[in-house]
Amino acid sequence: MTDYKKREIALRDLLYRVLRKWRGILLFALLTAVLAAVWKARPGKASDEVSEAAMASYEASLRAYETDKESYQALIDRTTALLTEKRAYIASSWLMQLDPAHVGKATASVIISAGEGGSASAEQLVDTYAAFCTEGADWTQTADAMGTEPAFVSELISTNPSVSTTAAYAGVGDAPAYSGQAARGTLTVSVVHPDQDTAESILNELLRQLKEEHERLTGVVGNHKFTVAGQSSGYYTDAAIGSRSENLLQELYMLSTNEERLESQLAKLKKPARPAVSAGFPIKALIRWAVIGFVGGLLLAVLFLMVLLSLRGTVLSAGEMGAVFRIPRLALIPDEKPRTTALDRLVARLDSEQKNSGDPDSRYLFAAIALLSLNPSPASIVLTGSIPGAKLAECADRLKAALLASMDEAVDTHHLPELTLASPLRDNPSSIRLLHEADGVILVEEIERSSYVSVSEEIHIIETSGTALLGSILL
Repeated sequence: MTDYKKREIALRDLLYRVLRKWRGILLFALLTAVLAAVWKARPGKASDEVSEAAMASYEASLRAYETDKESYQALIDRTTALLTEKRAYIASSWLMQLDPAHVGKATASVIISAGEGGSASAEQLVDTYAAFCTEGADWTQTADAMGTEPAFVSELISTNPSVSTTAAYAGVGDAPAYSGQAARGTLTVSVVHPDQDTAESILNELLRQLKEEHERLTGVVGNHKFTVAGQSSGYYTDAAIGSRSENLLQELYMLSTNEERLESQLAKLKKPARPAVSAGFPIKALIRWAVIGFVGGLLLAVLFLMVLLSLRGTVLSAGEMGAVFRIPRLALIPDEKPRTTALDRLVARLDSEQKNSGDPDSRYLFAAIALLSLNPSPASIVLTGSIPGAKLAECADRLKAALLASMDEAVDTHHLPELTLASPLRDNPSSIRLLHEADGVILVEEIERSSYVSVSEEIHIIETSGTALLGSILL
């Protein structure tokens, strides 16, 4: 016996069984059409139609607006962060706390002269030492001792001359060749602080680091003299302090102005308005959505029924059942009340077996003739199957009538096969007992009702009992 789990479902039979339910499919499609139209016209939904070109332009403008808005906001946030950082710096800066009329100031003059055979002139050396004073000195320990940051210490220092921007700086570029004469240069270093002693302490630390730098540079550019010619400290009036702190204030002003400008430009951004729509009830839109819902409902219902019928494992056609179990088909009985509408007749053309093309009496008569043609002719036959008892009894009555009609009047009717009904064989010992007493068994099953599981179990029980399986009748 073939494994029913490996059955092959004919697409035509499956489609026929699905389309027989066209009334339910149509009702479901109408329901989805109504739901789609209601969804389109729901409150809060723009019900009027806008041209695709206008909508595309609106969406592009909206994306540009959102991008500009995010960019401006990011720039404003960055500027605000820089302003906060700059204000915090100015609030802690010693340079901003100086009073130009009373400044503690320590000054030292350093005389630098190039040695013979050196690779740098006095002017270049002065520039190099000036650069070290403003950029290269290490104020980490000094700042820790004073409870501040190295940057706040560094801004208190100035040089004269300051770091030059000529190509001759640090001995690179088009520096004049060494002439062999001992040129001289003077570097004036100044440290300002509200307290004179602190300014003098910072200056002493700077001079110490300059002497260490002198030793390092000697190994790089050759011997040269480094002499601290004079050192003084005191309280002075220093108008230059204002110009040095002005740079910090100028940066603060520029950041603040930039923040205001960005906020103004952000405020001027306007969100694009949605395209205007025409007034009136959107009949075209509702019709279009209703059609979409109807077609979608049709496809969804058909697909659902095809999957359901495929997975339920029920008998879909007599040919399929015969191919699976290899048992002869005695009769394919038409439906009790076949539908005869135009659409039903159109769908019936898909039926490869033409189940409803004949009448029940002729079909039972064919089954009776087939039974009487058996050699030897069975004296007793059991009718069983996984169908309701009333249908099984009706099938037995009509088969008995067909047997009588198929025999000549001269034939003794006592030789007609005796038909016995047996309830489903599974878990029914009395029905199984009837099998052993009969000459043959006829399975009566119903398309789309009887499952392959139950039919397989019934055939297994019949084969186990040793009773001949004469064939099947499908309702």
